[in-house]
Amino acid sequence: MLINEVKELCEQLSSKDGISGYLPADEYSNYATLAQLRIINTLHERLDFNLNVITLLSDVSKTKLVQVNDQRFSRPSDYYKPIACEASFSDGQSDMEYIGLSERRNRINSDIVEPTLSYPTFTEDSTGFIADPAGISRVRFSYIFQPEDPVWAEVPDSVPPTFDPNNSTDFALSDKFTDILVNTIAGMFGIEIRDVNLQQATVQNLVQSLG
Repeated sequence: MLINEVKELCEQLSSKDGISGYLPADEYSNYATLAQLRIINTLHERLDFNLNVITLLSDVSKTKLVQVNDQRFSRPSDYYKPIACEASFSDGQSDMEYIGLSERRNRINSDIVEPTLSYPTFTEDSTGFIADPAGISRVRFSYIFQPEDPVWAEVPDSVPPTFDPNNSTDFALSDKFTDILVNTIAGMFGIEIRDVNLQQATVQNLVQSLG
């Protein structure tokens, strides 16, 4: 499991940095959770319909067809952040632009940038999503799902600590993020990274490497 592979790599770096012992399971699991969300949030910030980012987000994304009632549709139960939305209506379909509540107020009162079926929008509020304009019957909604918190569990009373895969929860991210996870988590532990490749293991560089 990647949750264990990353821990072992961080502990190898720890030994090279002169820090002895094993990384505590609870602290490592907390940092693993933070690292995974940091990577997902960074990818979302760079989304902007970049195909490389959408490809990387495939580890943590889903697409669902959702009915629209009175211009509203609900969040999926495992929703975390939006990726894209496509509107369906009687005459066809169109990609929807994600806009904020204040911008929606401006647009629906504008004769120039008012949402149309050719240029529809979707907006998130406290109760779900609003689809503009009226006439949209359903949407094809792509989103980042809320990943489970990764957990590294050890076999009880094992010395040294032994990985227990049956009681552990793996990263939702796949092994293409291994170096970034190691870089991020090692940094959280204050472990110095001397390896140039690991130093350069960032979301930005991973996105660019796919181009």
